[in-house]
Amino acid sequence: MKENKKNITSQMAGSEQSESKQEKPQAPKPQSWLRRKISAGLDRFYALLNTKKQLLLFLAFWSILLNYLLESSLRKNFLLGFVHILAQPLVFAFNSLLIFAFFSLLLLLKRRLFGFTVLNVVFLTLAITNYIVLLSRNTPLNAPDFRIIKSAFGVVTIYLNIFEQILVVLLILLGLSLLAFTYFKGRLSERDMSFSLPTFAIVCCVTLSSVLLYSHAVITAHFSDLPNAYKEYGFTFSFLCSVVDRGIDKPDNYTDESLETLKVSLDDHSETKEQDSKTPENTVIPSEVTPNIIFLQLESFYDPTNIEGLHFNEDPIPVFHSLQENYPSGKLTVPSIGAGTANTEFEVITGMDLDYFGVAEYPYLSVLQDNTCESVAYDLKAYGYAAHAMHNHTGSFYDRHKVFPNLGFDTFTSIENMQNIRRNERGWAKDAMLADEIKGVTAFTPNQADLVYAISVQGHGKYPVSAEEFDELYPPEHPAHIRVTGNETDPEKPGVDYWVNQVHDMDAFLGSLVSEFAASKEPTVIIMYGDHLPSFTLDNWKIKDGNLYQTQFVIWSNFDLPEKNAPDMHSFELSSYIMRMFGFESGYINRLHQKYYASGKDYSGELHLLQYDLLYGGKKIYGGADRYLPTNIRYGYRDITISSIAHIGNNIFVYGENFNEYSHIYVNGSKKQTSYIDNGCVSAGNIVLHTGDRIKIVQVTTDLVEVGESDIYVISESEADAPDNWFHNFFSIDRLMSGKEVQ
Repeated sequence: MKENKKNITSQMAGSEQSESKQEKPQAPKPQSWLRRKISAGLDRFYALLNTKKQLLLFLAFWSILLNYLLESSLRKNFLLGFVHILAQPLVFAFNSLLIFAFFSLLLLLKRRLFGFTVLNVVFLTLAITNYIVLLSRNTPLNAPDFRIIKSAFGVVTIYLNIFEQILVVLLILLGLSLLAFTYFKGRLSERDMSFSLPTFAIVCCVTLSSVLLYSHAVITAHFSDLPNAYKEYGFTFSFLCSVVDRGIDKPDNYTDESLETLKVSLDDHSETKEQDSKTPENTVIPSEVTPNIIFLQLESFYDPTNIEGLHFNEDPIPVFHSLQENYPSGKLTVPSIGAGTANTEFEVITGMDLDYFGVAEYPYLSVLQDNTCESVAYDLKAYGYAAHAMHNHTGSFYDRHKVFPNLGFDTFTSIENMQNIRRNERGWAKDAMLADEIKGVTAFTPNQADLVYAISVQGHGKYPVSAEEFDELYPPEHPAHIRVTGNETDPEKPGVDYWVNQVHDMDAFLGSLVSEFAASKEPTVIIMYGDHLPSFTLDNWKIKDGNLYQTQFVIWSNFDLPEKNAPDMHSFELSSYIMRMFGFESGYINRLHQKYYASGKDYSGELHLLQYDLLYGGKKIYGGADRYLPTNIRYGYRDITISSIAHIGNNIFVYGENFNEYSHIYVNGSKKQTSYIDNGCVSAGNIVLHTGDRIKIVQVTTDLVEVGESDIYVISESEADAPDNWFHNFFSIDRLMSGKEVQ
């Protein structure tokens, strides 16, 4: 009985203790000070997102702040961003309104915190990217720049040091983390559509009206001077223009009648109007001389002596100055400043004026991706020429490997297909390489006259920004050849001094190239010119003559030219001027320029009409059909060959010809990690070969584009791996040792 009472008592006590535990749960672990502050801040921000008037005021303030950051990035200085507000208050207010219009979208969302984060990541990315871009060039960030971002990865180590690369990666990870957190952990906001929709509509109407009024009153016909346009019209507006303003506007007079009138006019002007329809075998050359024509586009090449205030211990470009005195030369007006090589290139090759295209557009990355275009290559091929393009940089930059077939080139030799690669102090390929390459490609087609379009890269930024950095590039034991004075107070002096020395080196290359072809029996014309000025803060430069959009050109030849002097011209007139010398009249763009040559008449309307028809219209001048087909372009003019394979254990050594650091071993279509030994040998490890395996060498760009390959080499039974065959392994080692020594 007592035991029962004891049991009952203990059970009651246990029950009470259990109830006590349930009634008094364990207190939660106290949050850290930082977590409490973050939680409280988020609570207040969520409250703000759900408060109508306060939210609008906050978004207006935030838009002003973001606009200030964008304008500061444009000027690379926070103080100058503030000066911009004082100097151009209406421009600043207008661009702030544009940003506010984007943020007003939040009124329509339930995930307002996520939307707020997305917009901030976008605008801050634009500000940071623009700042980084302006450190290496003069032209601000614009929408077409994002089309070449994949190519930029191949040169990121040149523009950014390891710390900067890590910082960029961390910023990307931070942005992605914020987006993920706000999407999955963010609270939903309340929506009052009776307030949100009318407010959003009012903001949009006010913004649209402002855009129309502002653009009509302020904006010129086009942004020919992008750096100044951005500063005058504001970053946000200018960038948005580069997003929506694409292609060529349709001319008001684009009709069948106007195109037929233009066609008749140009056909009547041409003495060889039937030339376009003739095959190369049946063509009749209208000139007594059929020369090789070499266009040499020099990266950031400009006469340093034309800059006021700079003095030199000796002439930085003696060869070019000598050529200017003895051969036709002049000033060349180019479409870009500090960057935009591909656009100068486009104008020279096609004869088309970039002014008719959208803001900062690269036709290489838009219309020429899928369309052929009349060009100097197609024009000269009508007279039996072979057409070659060449660039001592990666073949995929600006998508040249895609575009050059659409411009009529038969071969394209990029650095991936060159030999004896040499680099300057910044890691860019030296232009001296091009001398052998140009000579080689003209010998590749011995029975044809050659058009060679060569694009150099040595003068490219990134230029040094400090004296210490300059001294690392030019140490006391290897000092800079050209010493520059007069710019001691210029913060960009190290970069300018470096650039002058690169230009001096490029000038020496011109001398060797001219000497090479001076001894040639083939008549040859070399047109050498700078693509644009270098990427400095050119606002501070004073040019002795001309302007910041003018470089210089020289037309050299190893025979007497029909003309001894040349006028100043635009880059889109240059190829037609050269063809006119020798009576080459093929191509309607070419004929148009030749018809109005030296007339002084304005023919911009006809040029606009013709450009639109050929690229965006119905090709009515051709009768509505494509006249030109893409070429089956050959990457490189040298044959990449495999002669034998040595197999040692799981390592293979491939022997052959014309390999370089861009050569990769492919086994049965699979790319292998490859080590470059020399131009006759590459190797790969951890590979077991079997009879019938297919081996080839593929030239691969830094952004993994294939630009050339060898024939397929099939593994024979004797070459297959046999680990138990000591005889085979012994002679494989003997083959390796008899090959070229590992560098």
